[in-house]
Amino acid sequence: MPKISVVVVCYNHERYILDCLRSIAAQNYPSLEVICVDDGSTDNSTQIARSFSEIDLQVFSKQNGGPSDAINYGLERASGDICVLTSADDILLPGSLEERAHLLDHSEADIVCGLAQWIGADGQKLKPSDHPDLFPPFQMSSVDLFRKLYLKGNFICAPSIAMHLTTFKEIGEFDRDFFQLQDYDYWMRATCLGKTFHCIDSPVVGYRWHDKNLSTSNSDRAEIETTQVLEQVISAASSDFLSEVLFGNDHAYFALELTQYELGALLMMTHENQKVSEKGRDRIAEVLSSNARHDAFKQSILVYKS
Repeated sequence: MPKISVVVVCYNHERYILDCLRSIAAQNYPSLEVICVDDGSTDNSTQIARSFSEIDLQVFSKQNGGPSDAINYGLERASGDICVLTSADDILLPGSLEERAHLLDHSEADIVCGLAQWIGADGQKLKPSDHPDLFPPFQMSSVDLFRKLYLKGNFICAPSIAMHLTTFKEIGEFDRDFFQLQDYDYWMRATCLGKTFHCIDSPVVGYRWHDKNLSTSNSDRAEIETTQVLEQVISAASSDFLSEVLFGNDHAYFALELTQYELGALLMMTHENQKVSEKGRDRIAEVLSSNARHDAFKQSILVYKS
């Protein structure tokens, strides 16, 4: 079996970290490396992790730098063939590691994820009516996945992710500028490189829903980061990729007509996020002010709208 490195990111999770570590130990996976990165906790998380003896556990304590910095810190120290990311307030469900490792080694997927079983602060399973429906099952091409992520928002459960360490190195580090939407940015950057996802149509992790969930605790920051991610990720996509996202089967023709900057502007303009759409329109206005690009861009807009 391939060696798996599980990177556990922890920040003030003293109430939950034992549940997380016990769920990893219960996997009974034969070739396992577990790296716990404490991102400057002010509670007893680090002491609890260091006292855990059921598995061989590497515990690192660092100054607080945010989740991206902690993830990157752990992955830099990983030596496994496959890396699995999780948070210290979540748990792995039985057989989760083996199932994801098998799919990575016996399918064409570059990244494997799965559904979430929602649990409360007390660890009890939540009813569907007690939590938002954020992580639906999916199977689609990298182009279709990028399109849906870009236009509809994030729907991939971060602690369910597994990928080869070489894939992480190809995509690059998680962006340290993002504290809430670093995973959303990462998934789209992965699809821009043509990386394919396989979503297991059953829960592989217990996703804990509590009042300190970072992804929901600061809506103002999330709104700011959403705009930043949607604008920034355009630069990670090639002209051909953006053309296929926008024009589907006709993308080869339009790739010859429009530049990467112009294609990105057109995609931004179609977004329902007002700030992103406005920036797209500003870029289009800038392009249309140039006679050299006016005709090609205007024709593509007319065809796209039709």
